[in-house]
Amino acid sequence: MNELRQALRRTLAQPALSFVMIAMLALGLGATTAMYSIYHEVLERPLPVAAPEQLVNLGAPGPKYGTTICNATGYCDQIFSYPMFRDLEARQTAFAGIAGHGLFQANLSYRGAATPGLGTLVSGAYFSVLGVRPALGRLIGPEDEPRVGESAVAVLDYAYWRDYLGADPGAIGQTLSVNSQPLTIVGVAPESFFGTTWGVHFKVYVPLTMRWLMQPTYRRDDDTRTAYWVYAFARLGSGGSMERAAASINALYSGILNEVEVALNSDMPPDMLEQFRRRTITLAPGALGQSFLRDQSTPLTLLLGITALVLLIACANIANLLLARGVARSGEMALRASLGASRGRLVGQLLSAAFAALATVLAAVGLYGVLAYNVAQRTREIGLKLALGATPRQVRTMVVRQVGAMAVVGMAVGLVVAIAAGRGAGSLLYGLSGYDPGVLAAAVAVLGAVVAAAAYLPARRAARVAPMEALRHE
Repeated sequence: MNELRQALRRTLAQPALSFVMIAMLALGLGATTAMYSIYHEVLERPLPVAAPEQLVNLGAPGPKYGTTICNATGYCDQIFSYPMFRDLEARQTAFAGIAGHGLFQANLSYRGAATPGLGTLVSGAYFSVLGVRPALGRLIGPEDEPRVGESAVAVLDYAYWRDYLGADPGAIGQTLSVNSQPLTIVGVAPESFFGTTWGVHFKVYVPLTMRWLMQPTYRRDDDTRTAYWVYAFARLGSGGSMERAAASINALYSGILNEVEVALNSDMPPDMLEQFRRRTITLAPGALGQSFLRDQSTPLTLLLGITALVLLIACANIANLLLARGVARSGEMALRASLGASRGRLVGQLLSAAFAALATVLAAVGLYGVLAYNVAQRTREIGLKLALGATPRQVRTMVVRQVGAMAVVGMAVGLVVAIAAGRGAGSLLYGLSGYDPGVLAAAVAVLGAVVAAAAYLPARRAARVAPMEALRHE
């Protein structure tokens, strides 16, 4: 305790040096943390669905003689024709289920309020294969695909429903216009689900059979085997393996190719036709969803390495600064040693000074986490207060006041402990006081600033809680 108090005193006595060290450490930690967050989000975080490790993405590399429409959902060698997808869906036994999807530009209008965005066309098994449950109403199922163009229904993205429809549960059964086509809203997707295409946030989900109404500029090609645009994924059955599933699905796929599609592509050059005959379906892990952005591991790994190097350089610079300050304090250390301080005591004092800045940063992060969790646990209470007329400013004030009360109690206890410990250690000190009122006052001021900074974001988040959403929160 004495070492920490002296370290804090020395930190306040040299504010410029302390600021430089804190700034370097904050920049290094901040950049590395931010970069790792991106790295984890893109390359490591699985889809928020049931058992994502059982999902596999289907690909169909090889020559495609006809039209191909590929986009951010994935690469062009991953797309199937609509008839081929339906054949595989109906006849496969390799998977517990198979689903198809494809994105489209969507102009949405609800009660006269127009919103541009992206939508995704999904097959009837899309949500069931993923194991996703609705936040409200129901999701698109096999019953929504009787025939092409005959199921004018839509499932809303949670954020779109919350931000543009005011989280109104009465929206179920209402009409949403998508690309000038009236669709009946049947459900809302769960809040954590944004689709299976990473980096793309869809506002609406529409049955795959509605594709030619959603994209009227495209010629209807639901019976054309040379028009490729459907992306597909599947779920392995219980105890199934990718190897067995690949062998089973390719036996079916090869038969369809050679019995049906080879004749339709007889005008291909002979060498290309032979490659077409030998095409196979590839399986790849699908826990992360489908997107060519997921394959950008090399540049992201490089960027993460660079930011980690920046952190290492920052730590090296701090070490150099501390070394220089240690050299400048050689006389002081010699005096302390002559007065009986052990080598361990001297090393401890220097280390406590080095970690004082880091402790402050970590304290702020920890305090923010506790406060954010507290606000999340009180979502329903806060929503009720807002629904009963409380203003966002009053909610912010309430959170900050409660945080302040906790901080005052914590700092009061800490001061009592610090003073008692200082007096207890005073008898061991030669010519020095066990505590310094100025240092204690400065510590209170610093911790107060940390509390205020850590409390701001949770208080702001609390003031933005949607009352209807909060009242349904459990």
